[in-house]
Amino acid sequence: MKAALQPKLHAPHLPRLAWKIPAVPSVALVTVLLMVLAALLGPALHPTDPNTGSLLTRLQPPVFAGGSWTYPLGTDEQGRDILARLLWGARTSFLVSGSATLLGLLVGVTLGMAAGYARGSLLDHLINFLAELQLGLPFVLLAITASLVFGKSLAVLVVLAALSTWPTYARVTYGSVLSLRQREFVTAAEALGASEVHVALRHLLPHLAAPLAIFGTLCLGAIILLESSLSFLGIGIQTPLVSWGAMIGEGREYLSSAWWLALTPGLALSVLILCIGLIGDWLRDHFDPRTTGGRS
Repeated sequence: MKAALQPKLHAPHLPRLAWKIPAVPSVALVTVLLMVLAALLGPALHPTDPNTGSLLTRLQPPVFAGGSWTYPLGTDEQGRDILARLLWGARTSFLVSGSATLLGLLVGVTLGMAAGYARGSLLDHLINFLAELQLGLPFVLLAITASLVFGKSLAVLVVLAALSTWPTYARVTYGSVLSLRQREFVTAAEALGASEVHVALRHLLPHLAAPLAIFGTLCLGAIILLESSLSFLGIGIQTPLVSWGAMIGEGREYLSSAWWLALTPGLALSVLILCIGLIGDWLRDHFDPRTTGGRS
């Protein structure tokens, strides 16, 4: 009897993405995909060492400012190819932001789900206290302290970036679990003897996909900006890895004489964050029925 009833108790299907995407988010999506493709294939198509330069070719202007096609985006103060550094910096940004987003998502959803099921218990209060504590701490101060204690490595930066986002995922999951646990399909599944893990994975998690996708997209842009900010301050990505934030920091001393050093990575960073934000806004409007463009 249980086996016959169980398939009918699945959570309602999520709204599917429409194939027709408005023009602005379409352009933003294509731009992000092109940047990802450039990060993956760029170093192979432009096989220049981003950390090798020559003082004989230092501060060469980009081709659109009177330079040569040998260095399309010019060179920096050490004669290093800015195009090569830009491509390798994109790899670093996507690696850090992608890893930190997935880690923060895993930790936040797990803790939010646990707190939602243990409402009113010591575990619930502890998880919410940790989230409030994390949101109340000055994150830059925490990052500086962590870099001094654990060192300036890529792993430390990924963990720090994940720590900055997990409270957001936990709060979204927590609120959704409290609401969904009152729904009939969850009550019926629990009455049939389904375990809490089964209910969470089979019935609750599909309903969390849409809000988590929205917040994940927005957090992705925030993490890219965070990584660039920390690298700009000198506590993020370290040599030999390349970071757009570090490139901007190195070029700020040459703004009057070699403006392209900071302009190129700054422009790339701004375009990427803007496009990710536009995609996140479109996902929110698409999935949220309370908005004008939402679809149920």
